[in-house]
Amino acid sequence: MTQNIRMDADSPSDSPDNWGRREPVLTRLIHHVRPDILCTQELLFHQRDAVRRGLGRDYEMIGYGREGGSKGEHSAIFINSCRYRVDAWDQFWLSDTPDVIASSTWGNVCTRIAVWARLRDVETADTFIVANTHTDNVSELARISSMKLIGERLKAASKGLPIVLCGDFNEAAGRSAEFEAMAGPFGFKDAWSIAQRHDSPEYGSFVDYRAPVEGGDRIDWILVSSDVLVHSMSVYPFQVNGAWASDHIPAIVSVTMGN
Repeated sequence: MTQNIRMDADSPSDSPDNWGRREPVLTRLIHHVRPDILCTQELLFHQRDAVRRGLGRDYEMIGYGREGGSKGEHSAIFINSCRYRVDAWDQFWLSDTPDVIASSTWGNVCTRIAVWARLRDVETADTFIVANTHTDNVSELARISSMKLIGERLKAASKGLPIVLCGDFNEAAGRSAEFEAMAGPFGFKDAWSIAQRHDSPEYGSFVDYRAPVEGGDRIDWILVSSDVLVHSMSVYPFQVNGAWASDHIPAIVSVTMGN
């Protein structure tokens, strides 16, 4: 599952964006789905507690803030440690100097990051890569450059293993230059387009606290390498008494590694 948490922006108490209003909804959403792997965007360090309450025990969080340590927004990945072991992981910055903390060189509105982990199934010992990112919301150059860097880093890290890449990409899946930067050179596929079953309409994933629109832009993607079988996918408009967890709704996928 991938979910832009929406940062705590200290919004007025009567706003649908207010974290105090959204926090219990987010916890219920995550508890309801309880994915084995949860990729988050915009997560501030203090917001992780709401995620952990939803997931329950035995989940490991990987990823630092984009300003380093616990500072700034995280693209954190939460992993069910009863199901998977983390063999390795890393974080890099979406810039010309990706190993420099808080670096930004392509006209990004703000610092951007990507996180990846190599996971091992505790029952089968099968390994694969899961990655998470949040690309820039203004600069197309930054988005395209980011995808090229992510593709290169994941290719080097995977050494031929299956890959699942999640994130908020701020462009429509399947029909943008950013998407083509991953689909063309690196062979990634949009999970929605190859899913054997869809468990929801194809809603736009940025709802902005309003009713979802069928046929809207899915800017929250799940991309997979060609050796990943996608059983089902949904874009899930979860609400509690009219309240939303975030201004985005999550994408949820069921896959088998190695098809």
